[in-house]
Formats: sequence, structure tokens, C-alpha cells
Amino acid sequence: LVRDKKSTKNSKGNFTILMKSTQHTIKYKWIYLAIFAILTAVFLPFTLNTKIVGDIDKVFPENMPSKYWEKELKDEFNYNPNMLQAVVSDKAVLLKAIIELEQREDVEEVVSIESFMPLNQEYKLDVLKKLSFLMKNLGSEQNIELPNNEITYEELPESIRKNYIGKNGKLLIEITPKSNINKQASYQKLARAVLDSTGELPVGMASIMNEITLIVQKDIIRVSAICLLFVILMLVIVFRKIKDVLLGILPLLITLIYTIGLLSIAKVDINIFSIAAFPILIGIGIDSSIHLLHRLRNEEKKQLQQSVMETGKAIVVTSITTILGFGSLGFINHPGMANLGITVALGMGINLVLTLTLIPLGFLLLKK
Repeated sequence: LVRDKKSTKNSKGNFTILMKSTQHTIKYKWIYLAIFAILTAVFLPFTLNTKIVGDIDKVFPENMPSKYWEKELKDEFNYNPNMLQAVVSDKAVLLKAIIELEQREDVEEVVSIESFMPLNQEYKLDVLKKLSFLMKNLGSEQNIELPNNEITYEELPESIRKNYIGKNGKLLIEITPKSNINKQASYQKLARAVLDSTGELPVGMASIMNEITLIVQKDIIRVSAICLLFVILMLVIVFRKIKDVLLGILPLLITLIYTIGLLSIAKVDINIFSIAAFPILIGIGIDSSIHLLHRLRNEEKKQLQQSVMETGKAIVVTSITTILGFGSLGFINHPGMANLGITVALGMGINLVLTLTLIPLGFLLLKK
């Protein structure tokens, strides 16, 4: 029994720093509240102005073999694999699209069935007719048959027609961009031009990746909002008091503001991978607030510092293991996943400090 008491005392003593930090927080509560208020005011504008980076080039590693060979293709053969394709309904739309797209500065080349047709057929036929008439007037005895009709698509080789004329008569048009369409802004600008000239959105790998990026950007915000709503609903069911619900959610909300603000100040991009960190932060971060607030509510007669130390021990250990797990992603050779790991690790660290500070302080003030 003596050994058990000593071991219990020692295990608690290992985290007496939590008790001391809580005492310090309570003693200088108004200073801490002022600091948190100032930091929130500083980080909030950065948070509100943060944009999700949709550039595909910034998500994947630069030293991938595929990127190396893509560069080789461009240098050796002047070939750009990031082409866009679009389908038009008839020849009139095709000719209009070719004229409009070829005039754009961000388009290098436009290829279609028209690329294989003779140029200036009407002018050439007129010259041939005049030549035929002249030969007859000069009394030429040679019977030379000159073409008197324009060449049509049907007269082109079948291999060409199969590539650029569809089964239902629709016509394919290929656009080689001069700009980097892996950048979301560049792609959207060119895609809008293709839509305006052809009536159809372009297709291609660049189109797929950009559409995925847009879907992720829109859905992740909605998913995070729904997640946050369910968290609030759960807090209402568990605590049944609005003041406790607000206190439980406060560290999480400030964590999101501080995390996004710090990333923006540090020039760390939030991309389609790292944005997934915020639902993770909401789901994991709220656990600490619930555990600590629940302990304080159920043991109000117990010394507040003692409760924070006992429950805070588990909160610190679980938070650190999460930080280590996600933080390790920051060292991998993948910018998207590395940013995800950095964002979660940073957010969990901030959430740990805010939970162990704001929850006891807020609980004490609300209780009084």
C-alpha cells in the first residue's frame, strides 16, 4: 500500500507543471485574456484573406520522373503534353473557334481537321479556272483536267478523318496552351475562352485536375462547416448549457484562426491536401475541450488546478502523439502531404495550449 501511494504521488508529480501553469493563468487572468484578444485581432484579417492554392505544380514533388520527361519532351520535340480538347457541332463553329483561339496570347497552336485541308481553296480554284480558260483560248491541244471543286473532309485520308471527325459528325479541336494550365488561374482563363468560342468546356488531364481542385475547395469548406455544426450540437446534448457549449467550442475556433493566420504569415500555402487538416483539427481538437470541461463540471468541489493536472496529463500525451504522427509528414518529399502534416501539427500544438489555458480560465470566470 505504501508503494502504491508513492507511485501515485510520483505519477502526479510528473505533471505538476500543469498545476503551476494553471495557477499562473488564474493569477494573471486578465493579462492572458488581453493577449488572446490581441492575437485574435492580429490573425483574423490574415485568416479571412487566406486563399486555397489550386496550382497542381505546387502539390506534387518537382523531382518526379514524369516531370523530368515532360521537360525533355518540350525541349527536344517542342511538344506540350498538356493539351486541351473540345468538340464542336459543325464546320462553321469550328472555323469561328479556330480564328478566336489562334488570336489568343496564351494559345500556342490549334489543330483540327482544318489543319489538313488545303489553304485558300477558293482563291486557288479561281486561279485554276482562269488558267483553264487561258489554255483553251490559246488553243492548247493537251487535255488537262483541272479540279473545279473544293476538297471536302470526306476526301481526306481515313486515318485523319477518324482522329478529328466523330461517329455523329462532330468535330474535334485540340488546343496547345502557351501558358502553364496547371495553374488554376491560367486554366480557368483559357477554359472560359474555349467555352465561349466552341460552346463546350475543354477536356483533358489538366481539366480533370483543375475540376478536382475546385470540387475539393468547395466541398471541404462545406464539410468543415457541417462538422463544426455537429460538434456544437453534440456539446449542447452533453453539457445542456449554452455557456458551457460556448466555452467548449472557443479554444477550437481560436485554434483555427491562429493556425490559418500563422500559415498565411509564414507564407505556407494551403493547398488541396493541407485543407483537409481543418476537419481533422475540428474532430480531434474538440476532444480535449470536452474531456477537460467535463472533468471540471463533475468535480467542482475539487481544486481546479488538481483537476487540470490530472486530466491535462492525458490531453498532453494524446496531443503530442498526434503532433508527432502528423508532423512526420512534414519531412516527406511531397509538398501537398507535407503541408497537411505541418498544418495538423501546428493546429494541435495551438489547440493544446488554448485548451489548457482558456478552459480553466473560462470555467472559473463563468462559475463566479
